[in-house]
Amino acid sequence: PDPEQLRLALRQHPEVHVVAMVHHETTTGLINPVKDIADVVDSQNRAFLVDSVSGLGGEPLDIAGSHMYMVAGTAGKCIQGFPGMSFVLVRKGFMERMKSYPKRSWYLHLPHYYESDQVASMPFTPAVQVAYAFNEALDELLEEGVANRIQRYKKASARIRQRMKELGVKPFLPADHQSNTITCFHLPNGLAYQTLHDRLKEQGYVIYAGQGQLESTVFRVANMGALSPQDIEGFLAAFQKVLEATTVRA
Repeated sequence: PDPEQLRLALRQHPEVHVVAMVHHETTTGLINPVKDIADVVDSQNRAFLVDSVSGLGGEPLDIAGSHMYMVAGTAGKCIQGFPGMSFVLVRKGFMERMKSYPKRSWYLHLPHYYESDQVASMPFTPAVQVAYAFNEALDELLEEGVANRIQRYKKASARIRQRMKELGVKPFLPADHQSNTITCFHLPNGLAYQTLHDRLKEQGYVIYAGQGQLESTVFRVANMGALSPQDIEGFLAAFQKVLEATTVRA
């Protein structure tokens, strides 16, 4: 997105009071310029909300030092806990403001959760086992260090991209738009996604297809989670094996 086009659009539409953006788009592994957009939104006196479900813990994000009113995350993805629990980081002033908003959804009305939290309670029955796993995942994140985890992911994705380039497999996005944790690649000529997926799964590795119009033309490789360099090298060796076998048959 072009920050200046957004600035113009906000000036033309004073009725818009909130702007939302996805930090990391897992469909293609795209990282959006949330800081630049946050600055523009703030300059127009609007609230900026960020969906960083697949970004927190894997990408740099200066929440406290930038103009973000809300940031949504999850226990899974780069936090490395179990899926099934989400959370929202909210500025206190914005939380107070939301209390006056119409209650369009009882379950999704954030002030309910905030008010319950103030008295050490929850408005609905939580998935306790997921909460315990989330707490452990946070301890592990603090032990590793957020900056260290980001660097670990960055090194892993760089290795995957380097080897894919050597094998002649092209990335879908330019390097300056790619995330640290997911890379979207064009399928090699003559190799169908299902064949690639099944042959890799036989060797213990799982990839994902593209979505929508990209379903039959790209595949995605994720390196988030507790993956070691040996895991990455094992995947790359398995991928090369599939590629060579397909080339021989062709």
